[in-house]
Amino acid sequence: MTSYLTSSPPILRLNHDILSSIFALNADIFETGHALLYTRLTSQVCRSWRNLMLSSPS
Repeated sequence: MTSYLTSSPPILRLNHDILSSIFALNADIFETGHALLYTRLTSQVCRSWRNLMLSSPS
């Protein structure tokens, strides 16, 4: 497990609260139409991000 943590990209080591905050901040800087596009594209990066985006209230 230690080798996985040190070899995985840093973005994968962030907890879900921090990732949710990053996603929300990035979506807020775009116009409404672009925020929806950003949300859709972000949710397609990987299964973990999709689940996180779908479970977010905003």
